This record gives sequence, structure tokens and C-alpha cells, in this order.
Amino acid sequence: MSHADSPLTWSPSFELPAYDTLPDYGDDEDTLPLADQFNPSVSHASFSELPADSIFTLTFKYDDPSNTKLTTVDGYTLYSASTQIEGVKDTQVLATHITGRRDKVIASYLRGRDPDDMLVLGGMPPMKRSSWLVPGRGYSKSAGTFHHNGKRYTWMIKKEDHNTTLELFEGNSKVPMARFKDSRRDWSIPPPALVIQKARLELQSSALHMLDAVVISLVLAERLRRSKGLKSSRGHLSGRETTLRMERVVRAVYV
Repeated sequence: MSHADSPLTWSPSFELPAYDTLPDYGDDEDTLPLADQFNPSVSHASFSELPADSIFTLTFKYDDPSNTKLTTVDGYTLYSASTQIEGVKDTQVLATHITGRRDKVIASYLRGRDPDDMLVLGGMPPMKRSSWLVPGRGYSKSAGTFHHNGKRYTWMIKKEDHNTTLELFEGNSKVPMARFKDSRRDWSIPPPALVIQKARLELQSSALHMLDAVVISLVLAERLRRSKGLKSSRGHLSGRETTLRMERVVRAVYV
């Protein structure tokens, strides 16, 4: 088995790094990255000893990134996302909460009729989602661009027959550092058998130091991409998503 095919596994018995989540924590050389908690299945080697082309995979329990769990190859739930209506009467909001390690909410995405949907990252004050992640316009292949620690990252849409893949690039790099594949049929299994591969997020080692940012940006980008598809096919979003102005909602629910 080649290094590229060798999965990285994670042992939850290890103590996780004691840093806050976005956007407060730093992921420079002085911060113990999550990657140092991973090991090849044989030994507890430090991340610096791992091959640079190793791939870390998170599998989505459900195909909807807004309501799912992300698990490691060991079956350990590393992230989860849930969406529900919050607030009462005219302060209702459709909120997606992303929970990370230690069951801590690392991001909340709040949306309604107002195009200025809101985003709460960690313990930071609410902000316009567009101030952190900006989706591509029109027929752009960009699913979303964001900045993290002074660097620009973009999720690009790649169509494959009837399937969709999102690839994350840093700056002008042509090499993706992460890749999201929606659920799809496994054509390596011949008919009449029908085997569906679950949606998954594949990360190169270069992306593990900013794993929270990758997951949060993916959930937002994929949610926006799918909502855009619904608007194109139906002309509007569902009734659950038609709520009042977000500034008033955020003040009522989160402040």
C-alpha cells in the first residue's frame, strides 16, 4: 500500500491541544496542531515523521452537511452539524450549529430572508457571513472564498458526471489541499449490486493545522451551493428559510 493510500487514524485517548477555535486560535509553529494527535495505524509517531502525501479522511454520516456527523476511519465522531429553527415569532432564525472536538460549538450559521445572513465563530461577536466566506457569483466555479491567518483559500466546484466534488486551494496553488466528495454510487462494484459511497472529506497533511476552518468553510460553502441550486430550480427557498432581518434576529437570540 502506498503512502497516499495509507489512512491516518486518530486516537481519542490522547489529550487534545488546548486552543480555542476560530478565529481566536493561532495555528502557527507555536501551536500544537491537531495533526500531532494522529498516527499511522502501527505507531504513535509524531506528525513530522509522517509522509507528506498521507491523506486524512472524514466520512459524513448523512449527505447533508448541515445535518450530519463527521467520523474518522476509526468511527470516532470529530465534528457534527445540526440545523433547527430557533427563536420565537418574528425573531425566528434557521440556525446551523457546528460542534467540534470536546463537544464545543465552533460556529453558528444563521439565515433568513435578508441576504446578509450571519455567522458566529467561536466566542466572537456575530458578523455578516459574507465578511468571512464569499461564494462565487453567476456561473463561477468558486463555491466560496475565505481568509485564514492572512492567507486566501477557495473551494472550487468540480463536476463529475452526475456528482459534485469541491476542492480547496490555497492562494494560486493548483494542488488541492482538501477535497469533498458527495455521496455517489461505487462503480467498482458491478451491477446489479448497488453500493453507495458516503460523502467524505479528504485532507492532505497541509490542511490539518486548520481543520476547524476547513470544516466550517465547507459546511457554509456546500449549504450556499445547494441553496443556490434550489433557487434556480424552484425560484425560492422553502418556507423554513423565509424569516425576518438577521440583525434583529441575532440581537434577540444571541446577544
